Amino acid sequence: MNINTENTGEKILVLGVGQLGAAILDALQPAVSGLGRTITASVSPGSLNEHGRPVSLRHQKYAEAGIEFIALDIAANESEALVPLFQHFDTVINCMGFVAGEGTQLKISRAVIQAGVSRYFPWQFGVDYDVVGKGSGQPVWDEQHDVRTLLRSQSVTEWVIVSTGMFTSFLFEPAFDVVNLEKQTVNALGGWDTQVTVTSPEDIGRLTTAIYLEQPRVANQVVFIASETLTYGRLAEIVERTSGKTLSKAVLSLPDLQAELSRHPDDVMLRYRTAFARGEGVWWPMEKTYNFSQTMKDKIDGVLRPAHIIPFPRSISDEAQAVLRRQVDESGVPHNARFGMPSHTDGEAWKQIQATSAAWYAEAMKSRPASREAEPQTLQIERATVHVAAPGVAVSEHHVLVDLHGGAFTFGGGEACKASASTQALQYGLRCYSVDYRMPPEHPYPAALDDCLATYRYLLERYAPENIVIAGRSAGGNLAAAMVLRARDEGLPLPGALVLLSPEADLTESGDSFQVNQLVDVVLPGSLRENNLLYAAGAELTHPYLSPLFGDFTRGFPATFIQSGTRDLFLSNAVRLHRALRKANVDAELHVFEAMPHGGFMGAPEDGELVAEVAKFIRRQLRLAD
Repeated sequence: MNINTENTGEKILVLGVGQLGAAILDALQPAVSGLGRTITASVSPGSLNEHGRPVSLRHQKYAEAGIEFIALDIAANESEALVPLFQHFDTVINCMGFVAGEGTQLKISRAVIQAGVSRYFPWQFGVDYDVVGKGSGQPVWDEQHDVRTLLRSQSVTEWVIVSTGMFTSFLFEPAFDVVNLEKQTVNALGGWDTQVTVTSPEDIGRLTTAIYLEQPRVANQVVFIASETLTYGRLAEIVERTSGKTLSKAVLSLPDLQAELSRHPDDVMLRYRTAFARGEGVWWPMEKTYNFSQTMKDKIDGVLRPAHIIPFPRSISDEAQAVLRRQVDESGVPHNARFGMPSHTDGEAWKQIQATSAAWYAEAMKSRPASREAEPQTLQIERATVHVAAPGVAVSEHHVLVDLHGGAFTFGGGEACKASASTQALQYGLRCYSVDYRMPPEHPYPAALDDCLATYRYLLERYAPENIVIAGRSAGGNLAAAMVLRARDEGLPLPGALVLLSPEADLTESGDSFQVNQLVDVVLPGSLRENNLLYAAGAELTHPYLSPLFGDFTRGFPATFIQSGTRDLFLSNAVRLHRALRKANVDAELHVFEAMPHGGFMGAPEDGELVAEVAKFIRRQLRLAD
């Protein structure tokens, strides 16, 4: 293995670049960039080519950011053999887990101390081993207790233990059998009132980096962090509400698990289930966490809003009020408050969520009553799949609508997109081309934008540009505005009109409503940051083709209809985009609906008012008869 010994700044070694190691690097690299510190990451020998360069694209991106890589086989090296390597580093952050088997963590910790490493973050990203103690039924937990004893018995190396609870993704691991989306089951370990602390890898990376950089320096202590602490009963509620399905639920009691473990003592997952079912040392209150304390310590530069219930307004229709009520639980907590997205680096998790979403929609479509909507036809335009629907009675055969669906760049395609083509054609009396654009993780930016532009080019060959209207909802609103900017930049004529319904115009989420309307919007989670990063795939979020809010509209832009609601998380996107267009003297309308969350009221009268306003705008801009 080759170690760069030229840099005299602090040297950091991250052991392992799996799920957690990647999350650490994602947070650590930009945080220490410019501080004169270098990061080296160890990977298995097969992860580097003959030139010592990373093989995987993810690792190559880290290398491009300045992270160095070394090949290291932990299992093949005894503790003494690791010492010469560790002596080159000032800080070691251990993300190896137990991939090399039992004894791995003690071996690494002994080598770190023997090498005289100044600071060590051991692989203790898990439960509180001081409370769990030894004899939990999980041998690797016993080893973790021994690691703590070892670290506390010496004074050579400063250590920081970051206790995280369970990784959020582990809850959904089929072999762990707590939440099994494929089988549609939720099992409580110990009981429905048993609590567990869970933390996402992204939060672990972000908070571990903050702890590493904290001044005065954190040393020789256990630091607790958490994304959330909840009961298994609460977990079951969240999964059911977010999946839209009634799941089969059961309790895996501690006595039953212990009895099963006596019959299958080598079942690793069974050992984990039994240990968590004890309910001791596997959870802690949020008030005990580092992230909570940092929030309280931050200098206040804003408005302190006391905790209070925001009532459902009587200023909206009864149907709209009923929609809002259905989106909260009996305590008034929005269901989406418990909903989180996986890390943008976890492509497999995203694929699983997309498959679940598509299956749910397909099932919902089966029970959908017969409608008078036009049956769409599907065609291929370059790499774009496009569903084309004609209205029963066309307002004009010479005008056309392009529909770009929403879904945070990751959902809303397939059958949902096809259904949207029929709906839009019927609502506006125009032939509708609904673009079933490619989506990440398999097809990140700019694939979706390419598909939209290819469709627009196709239509320009068949329709006059002033007879084309581009309409997009949410992420589709982003794509609609970005596509027009790009088409203009590439010398194509502008369309006749643009309709942006609650557009996701700013992927940096810098607007005021991302704070004020967080979880007041009962449809969207508090942030779509992971979706945005997944879509952008490393591209700069402020680029106008990713965040059209930051585009130059003085060079030409079509008349634009923008809509949002006072409870929409994206309200600031709409307001700021409208102001940007008006400053550039672009004809733009802004329609804000009372108490409307993102995406409307699911069929309430206000939604009909919005459709009528859009129809009037389209007919006026395209000079169609009423």
